[in-house]
Amino acid sequence: MLSVIYRIVVDFIVPGIMLVMFGVGIYLSAKVPQQFRLSAVAGLCAGLVAFAVYVVSSFTKFQAPALNVTSLPSFHWVPTIIGAVMGFAMLRVLQYLKLNAGLLGLFILVLIASSSIAAFSYFFASPLRDFAIYFALSTAVGMLLHVMLFPERIREILRS
Repeated sequence: MLSVIYRIVVDFIVPGIMLVMFGVGIYLSAKVPQQFRLSAVAGLCAGLVAFAVYVVSSFTKFQAPALNVTSLPSFHWVPTIIGAVMGFAMLRVLQYLKLNAGLLGLFILVLIASSSIAAFSYFFASPLRDFAIYFALSTAVGMLLHVMLFPERIREILRS
């Protein structure tokens, strides 16, 4: 039974969280009010460019990387703490500054870049695999913690 739960978490839940983060970034860039749309789309594109730069710079040989999910990354406190604090702080700053367009684009950039880099690093061995995965997952935890503590502002953003 434990091995079934482990396989579900490793094969479906962890990659699913990263893909949902990516989807939320795309959804938010399309859902934001019109005056913030340009910044949001720029953040989306910049996140994709950051992902492309990471992929290209991760491998020295010009060949497709091999799928490698045979081992899980070892736990590290530094990216976990940085990601959680950054995820919470980004939404807090957005709330405090009343949804500044530039900050919204930066928020979407971090969401798209961290989730796509982490998903890639999860499936393919790369130099920053451990850091990328724990940073992205803890960024999601920080953002969700902010949503749990301050849900009213998120509702305002999504309604407009």
